[in-house]
Amino acid sequence: MLSPEQVNALSGQLNQALEGQGPTIGSFLNQAAVLTNTLADRDQLISEVVTNLNTVLGTLGGQSAQLDKAVTNLSGLIDGLNARKTDIANGFNHTSAAAATVSRPADAGARDRSRKWFTRPIGSRRSLWPTTSTWRKLLDTLPDKYRALGRQGMYGDFFSFYLCDAVLKLNGKGGQPVYVKVAGQDTGRCTPK
Repeated sequence: MLSPEQVNALSGQLNQALEGQGPTIGSFLNQAAVLTNTLADRDQLISEVVTNLNTVLGTLGGQSAQLDKAVTNLSGLIDGLNARKTDIANGFNHTSAAAATVSRPADAGARDRSRKWFTRPIGSRRSLWPTTSTWRKLLDTLPDKYRALGRQGMYGDFFSFYLCDAVLKLNGKGGQPVYVKVAGQDTGRCTPK
């Protein structure tokens, strides 16, 4: 509790501090009123923003395990790429060198060797020509494959395929293949049997 003398002293000091400041205080109060009115006019918008923010935070909260797993996997990928940065850089260098070699005009010797290879009869290039058993297997399985494709195209001049997995096979360290899953789904039609 303040004594009457303390209240009078405080009022006097406040009066002295604010003396001559009437227009400034009035301007401040007017601006505060405009701000309050603007916020009141936008209460619906502010309410929608708060509701949407709550929805987003609720969704993220419900998916925290998956978000944590994604961040962990991304961190592992970055660590793996960092560990193999020299291999990746060498791969780009080799690709660049190969592109430069291919884009450079071939020397006469290389051109002559390739011309001889292409002008030989097909029968003499046995390494590329399939064997009889390969041809027989191909001819035996083609009708079934064509029937399956025919069923796919019977609703029009289009085919409808469903992509379950897309895996990219890359050359890894030491020539070992590295499989990178680009897309995949294991539900619905793609449920493993």
